[in-house]
Amino acid sequence: AIINPALQVGVVVESALVEKLEWEMNRMPCALPFLQLLLMELYLRRKGKVMTLASYQQMSGLTGTLIAYAEGVCNSADNKDRALLRNLITWLIKQWENSNVYCRSSG
Repeated sequence: AIINPALQVGVVVESALVEKLEWEMNRMPCALPFLQLLLMELYLRRKGKVMTLASYQQMSGLTGTLIAYAEGVCNSADNKDRALLRNLITWLIKQWENSNVYCRSSG
């Protein structure tokens, strides 16, 4: 799901990066929908034709990628929408902390 699509566009993915991504997705199966965003960012930060573990680490992994994306969305919104987004994000975090949001088992 990672290597073949990259090869189709002439990009190589470091094996260490593949291992890290597989570990991340196995650790948090509910994060799988965010893999596309993470891979897109890694593609944009590739070194020549290689997607690297170093880029992943510079982005602070999945969590850093999501934070940067959310900040970008919030910063591009007008003040009214920014307040709504902030309330929504705060609510989502509280739901997560209160364990009202669950990941489905991957098995």
